[in-house]
This record gives sequence, C-alpha cells and structure tokens, in this order.
Amino acid sequence: LFNRTPDVLVNSASRYEPDGLFGLTSDGLLGHAAANVAGPALLTAAIARRSTPQTRGLVLNLLDYRLWRPIGDDHLAYTLSKYALQGFTTLMAQRLAPRFRVCGIAPGYTLPDVDADDDADFRRRHDATPLRRGPTADDIAGAAAFLLSAPAVTGQTLIVDGGAHLRASPAELGFPD
Repeated sequence: LFNRTPDVLVNSASRYEPDGLFGLTSDGLLGHAAANVAGPALLTAAIARRSTPQTRGLVLNLLDYRLWRPIGDDHLAYTLSKYALQGFTTLMAQRLAPRFRVCGIAPGYTLPDVDADDDADFRRRHDATPLRRGPTADDIAGAAAFLLSAPAVTGQTLIVDGGAHLRASPAELGFPD
C-alpha cells in the first residue's frame, strides 16, 4: 500500500487567522502562504514527479466560497492565499492532464466559530443562504465523492455553500457592511 504513489491527494490543511489590511504582516502573509499554497503545491509536485504515464488520479484542493463572493478584508492573508490556490488549481489542471485531474471544493460556513459563545450566528448565516441551509461535512464529502467519480471533470471548483455566493450583499449573510 505505501510503496506506490497515491492517486488521490486532498489538500485540506489550512491556516485561517484574522488580520485585515491594517493588521497585515509579512509573518501573517508568509504563514498563510506556507500552509495554504506552498504545502499543496509541494505535495502535488511530489506525487506528479512519482507518477507514470499510466497514472490516473485526482488532486483536490479545498478553497473557500468567498473567492466568488468577497465579503471584506477581515482575513486578508488567508483570502489571498486561497486565491493563489485557486490559480494553482487551474494551472495544474492544464499541466498534469491526463495523469491527474485537478479540482477544487469551495465550502461555505461548515462549522461554528470556535470562539463563539453559541451557534446562533452560525445558524443565522446558514438561514440567510438562498437554500436556507449551509453545508455540512457530509455535503463536502459528497462533493469530493462526485469529483472522484467524474473522470471527465478537471479544472473545476464546486462551490458548496447553500448558495451564499449568490447573495446580493455581505449584509444579507450576516456580515456588517
């Protein structure tokens, strides 16, 4: 089992810390880039180097629905790193075909904020989506299962957010203007 190159790589590790334009530091930028871009890029390069012409696999990058609906700069370094990972997803879908398909999943709010006293804000944001529900871990796993079973799909990102990226304004999702 461990003497072969993986044919599926899920890049889901992530750093997510608040900063904003006026709180932005080089350490924050570099830390987010290391976790959210460099890690996935280096792991992808490692399995690509070990692949053979017969290899057929999938690289799956976890992104963020806010790339399609920016809602402020409260997590600027994080957001910039996820934009870079989305670009990497597109570039590698072109470069690694046909050996690897490269896709993304962009979840919306899936888990309550660990610092929140209760999950009322989490429920309110889910209720504010067009589908009146946000994603669950099972929804994200289902999207991953679909991409695993779809050999003609590459370079695509599935946004799994209950439609939150379709809302007209951040305020409709419970974010201050």
